[in-house]
Parts: sequence; C-alpha cells; structure tokens
Amino acid sequence: MVLQRLGQIPLARRVHSPLKVTKPRLGERPNWWSKLTGTRCPNCGRPQSPRKMGATNPNRARNSADFDMCGGCGCFLYLTGERRLRRYFLFQIPVFLGVGMTGFFVLRSIEGLNFYRGARETYEPNFLGFLLICVAIYIALYLTGRFEVVGIATSPEVESLPAKGVSGS
Repeated sequence: MVLQRLGQIPLARRVHSPLKVTKPRLGERPNWWSKLTGTRCPNCGRPQSPRKMGATNPNRARNSADFDMCGGCGCFLYLTGERRLRRYFLFQIPVFLGVGMTGFFVLRSIEGLNFYRGARETYEPNFLGFLLICVAIYIALYLTGRFEVVGIATSPEVESLPAKGVSGS
C-alpha cells in the first residue's frame, strides 16, 4: 500500500485523477527523427515522436502519460505493451549484439579507429571507435521501436476530453 502511494508500483491507471495527455504544439510537424524511427498512427499513418509515445508505456512508473494526441487526426494514442517481452528477447537483444559485434569487426580494419594490443595480439577500438559503435547501437535499437503495437483510445473517459487535449507535459 505504501509503495503504491509513492507511485513505485503501477498497478493500474490512475482512476480518479484526470487523464494526462501529451499533445503536439500548434503547427508542429514530425521531425526527421520521428520519420526515421517513430511509430505511426494507426488511423492516419502520421509518424509520432518516439519520446512522447515512450511516455505512454504501460510499464513506466514515473513521468508517464496516459495518451499522446496525434497531430494529424487528433486521436488519442498509447502503446499497448503487447508482445513487448517477446520482442525484447527475440529481436532487440540480437540486434544489440549483432550491431555491436559487426561494429567491432568493421573497426578492426579501419586504421584510425583502433589500436593494436600486443599482450593479447588483437586490435581493439579506441575511444572514437567505441563512440561510433555506441551511436550505431542506439540508432538500431530506436529503429526497432517501429514494431511497437499502438492502440487508439476508445473509452468513454477519453470521449469526454476536450478536442484540444488536456494537460501537456
């Protein structure tokens, strides 16, 4: 009971508090990162911000939002969380390991991004090479966000919300 009051155990959506909706700013268009990595609205197909859609994750305890308003059609979107654990173990972990190992193999052949370690008789990436591998892993994992299952809210509580949205966060 105490942990639930502190907000550390999200057992259910907040029933008595008003719904928290992130909404686009007036005239806001999807940026290039949203077009590249973001999920799409199932109703109109407009790319959504991965950061705002990630806030609707049902397993997120802090800084969470109930819905994200689509800037194109005005639907209230949320991530359903369906097949998330399966996607993590069968898709995201292999992508993480594959991109990391491919990065290490590619950087072995590039002269300025590695150094030779004589004790082990191997080539290892230097700091700049390691940063390039981290950036490649980050982009690859964000690209897997396209496979998230997005739902459209259709409950009576959502239909009573004003058309312009509720509180922005």
